[in-house]
Amino acid sequence: MKTDTQTKFDTIVKEGFTPLLKPLSFKKKALNYYRQLSEVGHIINIQKSSYGNRDHIRFRINIGIFKPRFWSVSHTGKVPDYPTEPICIIRKTINDLRGRKDLWYEVNDTTDEQKLIKEVQEDVQNYILPFFDQLNSVQKIFSTLEKDSKLLGISFDLLIFYGEYKQKEKAQAVYNQLLQKVNPLAKPTLEGYAKKYELNI
Repeated sequence: MKTDTQTKFDTIVKEGFTPLLKPLSFKKKALNYYRQLSEVGHIINIQKSSYGNRDHIRFRINIGIFKPRFWSVSHTGKVPDYPTEPICIIRKTINDLRGRKDLWYEVNDTTDEQKLIKEVQEDVQNYILPFFDQLNSVQKIFSTLEKDSKLLGISFDLLIFYGEYKQKEKAQAVYNQLLQKVNPLAKPTLEGYAKKYELNI
């Protein structure tokens, strides 16, 4: 039998997220909401803290931009119908978007659930959905990378992204930087990408 806290948490998810996201074509699976657009997918993940319990639930919101074409380069098999946030090309938390420290929403038997529902809805409307609007196509991701080079960091993800979209000069620059810091065990993989995208090794 569920505790009052668990029931409150279920209500917060049901009333705080679903009414806003369902009309925008998000589909829910467990504690994840996902929508697939023509070029990218948007993910909202509600992550429970492992330090919580039945009477004290802590959670935060994780956000992801999923790119099927990017996923297919480094994975085998069918692209998942419901991808998860950890495999996204771009990953953020609500704290990143709000520019605050790593705070968590708290639910216990004294929580005013309607107040917390309102807070969650405001975070979705004011921060998460505008972030998705800025990154709802490949062209917009390129534009954002021009303004914010740290969006993907200097990573294999960034190399693959530039390589897949024929941005050879940028892919070469990323490769050169990665080469300076790559773990020796990962170097063959890095060189494999360099050959795939016809970069100078």
